[in-house]
Amino acid sequence: MHYALCIVHYTLIIMSKASLKKELDLMDRQQLVDIILDIYTARPEAKEYFEFFINPDIDKLTDKVIDKAKKEIARVKRGSYSRLRISKIKALDKYFASFNPGPDRVLDMKFRLFNLCVLQSSLSYYPPALLKSVSNMVLDLIKYADTTGQFTILINRLDRYLSNPFQADRQLKTMIADHLADLGIAINVTR
Repeated sequence: MHYALCIVHYTLIIMSKASLKKELDLMDRQQLVDIILDIYTARPEAKEYFEFFINPDIDKLTDKVIDKAKKEIARVKRGSYSRLRISKIKALDKYFASFNPGPDRVLDMKFRLFNLCVLQSSLSYYPPALLKSVSNMVLDLIKYADTTGQFTILINRLDRYLSNPFQADRQLKTMIADHLADLGIAINVTR
């Protein structure tokens, strides 16, 4: 690797986004191509991102995230005690959003992850902390929908979803209803 590129790699590690933009503006086309190819070969995440950038298959990405989420959500010990890690679900949500599939797709993924977690609560025992974490997912949904101009779409979807009897832990349904009531959102949560 060229000495100049080594310096650029080191500089990229310790700089802010604004500084990075400034450095990249100083490079010629070939230097930029070299850096992108170096990143592509050095980092699996970058390779995955660039492959999606070249051939964006959102359905394939969605299926991949949902499959990983289902495996995480289905983790149990001693028969039915859930070992679900909300941090992993949030990481999958963030991973999906990092590909910039569009706000409507991101909201759909957030809702699907929320739905999977809620439905699993009827099959597994969720300890109180996990119930709280899952119920807080509805707050994340509402916040995201509000910031992206999809609030009405989400509220209509939540209304259809929560007003129908669905399989979920009774305590979780109550927590979700309380969150919505605290926000002044009138949705009938069938318990």
